[in-house]
Amino acid sequence: MALSWITAFKAIPWGQVVENAPTVLRGAKKLWGMAQPQVAGQHSRVEQDVAELKQEILKAAQLIESLAEQNARLVEAVEILRVRTRLLLVGGGVLLAAVIGLAVFVLTR
Repeated sequence: MALSWITAFKAIPWGQVVENAPTVLRGAKKLWGMAQPQVAGQHSRVEQDVAELKQEILKAAQLIESLAEQNARLVEAVEILRVRTRLLLVGGGVLLAAVIGLAVFVLTR
């Protein structure tokens, strides 16, 4: 395998490579110069997108917090209604027993 690499390197026209190196370097610098504004523009767009995502996450967190508070208040209200319903049932049962007792008392006299 090492022999094939050596053979490949011997086949390269090194004189032309060295002769064209300045041209290749100028082309690379020109290409980098053209790509740099695009990279900077993409970077600023990415930063803007990240800032927008942070704002959306903040809004979502605030919404979740608000919903959790509302849910807690609803659970508290349902618990109060449950207790009141029990009291009404017990009170209604006591009242029904009193009415039946009164009816029995009146009818048996």
